[in-house]
Amino acid sequence: MASDAFLHVPDGWSVKPLLECTDDQIISYGIVQPGSHVEGGIPIVRVNNFADGGLDTTSVLRVAPSIEDKFSRTRLKGGEVLLTLVGSTGQSVIAPENLKGWNVPRAIAVIRADNSIGARWINICLQSHATKSFLDSRANTTVQKTLNLKDVREIPILIPPRKTKSFIESAISSIDDKIELNRQMNATLEAMAQALFKSWFVDFDPVIDNALAAGHPIPEPLHTRAEARRALGDKRKPLPEAIQKQFPSRFVFNEEMGWVPEGWDVTPFGSLIETTIGGDWGKEESDEKHDKRVVIIRGTDIPSVQSGQKGAAPSRWVEKKKFESRQLIDSDLVLEVSGGSPKQPTGRSVYVTDATLTLFGGAVVPASFCRKLRPKSKELGLYAAMHLNRIYALGKMWGYQNQSTGISNFQTKTFLEVEPVLLPVGSELLESFFELARPLVDRARSHDSEELAQVRDTLLPKLLSGQLRIPDAEKLIEEASA
Repeated sequence: MASDAFLHVPDGWSVKPLLECTDDQIISYGIVQPGSHVEGGIPIVRVNNFADGGLDTTSVLRVAPSIEDKFSRTRLKGGEVLLTLVGSTGQSVIAPENLKGWNVPRAIAVIRADNSIGARWINICLQSHATKSFLDSRANTTVQKTLNLKDVREIPILIPPRKTKSFIESAISSIDDKIELNRQMNATLEAMAQALFKSWFVDFDPVIDNALAAGHPIPEPLHTRAEARRALGDKRKPLPEAIQKQFPSRFVFNEEMGWVPEGWDVTPFGSLIETTIGGDWGKEESDEKHDKRVVIIRGTDIPSVQSGQKGAAPSRWVEKKKFESRQLIDSDLVLEVSGGSPKQPTGRSVYVTDATLTLFGGAVVPASFCRKLRPKSKELGLYAAMHLNRIYALGKMWGYQNQSTGISNFQTKTFLEVEPVLLPVGSELLESFFELARPLVDRARSHDSEELAQVRDTLLPKLLSGQLRIPDAEKLIEEASA
């Protein structure tokens, strides 16, 4: 059998093709033509929902029940292994229980593991270097990378003795749990920075507090917020006096943005930006012109970068001249300007930090479907990043889409000229915000999860080949988790 020749099988282990590891001897792909988004339809998991070993389902395509019902064989119950077959092939994840009733498109295979083997073990094997090499050797790349179900069914799955299997599952799951915990912590830190931005520059809490203390009138649209602040009484956590004094105590009416703090300016988003330039894609192989190796941040990589992960950001070769004008530095912004989907507008962005650059080795540029925005200062860069994150979450980016030949393009020039931003006059308050919020962002971009992922990816092939004994593996995991 091909799988026997492909794998080194440790003593006492066996090997089976993936198909024989399923409970119904069936591996199927899902809906062939999902069609357009249908509000209230059946949600489906797509390839672009796969992210860093998990699923990001914040943007979900829903299909008509009449279409989905024809593919009930791949309707999820929770606990299945999902494997990508098209585009970013070979990614796998275990479907969580909360996806019960969802389905998948043709680009994803649904694997229901036999109880004696389990979804966790199959998923571990699918993530191994050996399996990825096997799939790469079988992938069809005529138009885009595609895996055939026949080859997927033949994927060799190593079956170790029960005790060894239990240890490997426990060890890898332990690392994955720590990675997930770090991701959640990083997301919390980012949310704390965003919450501070909202409190100061959207809800105007410090201005309301100053107005209440001085007995100044509160505009009617802000009454509810003011009453909530007043009701907190002594529970309000006051800012340091030096910062509180940087906020005014009155509001004035602005025709564009309504009631705003006295003395603050309404300015177009572009006024925060020094320069902007489109990204680059370069080439997969170097030549006389393309001799600078870089990491490319694409729109699809933005969620990973935001959480301090490398994700699948590719390394490519670009021209030195183009690199010099597009190289990312601390406080730059990468803005996605092309792509999107029926449920996900373009306009995603990521704020680049020194930690981001270190993670990728320093030489980083945005992809050709993105733009580099260089702010006029680090303080304005962080402010701009918070504004972009907020309006994207609110769905405001839909207003800047330009549909062309089936691809959504972001109207960058219009956005820079007309998107209103409210700024305090002078730099003192922005500097105070930067001093409080930037450490939260820096901590959220730490490399803890990436380092744990490297430990996992180093351990896994050694464990599956029998090269690493259990006591030695336990020591390595303990050191990595310290």
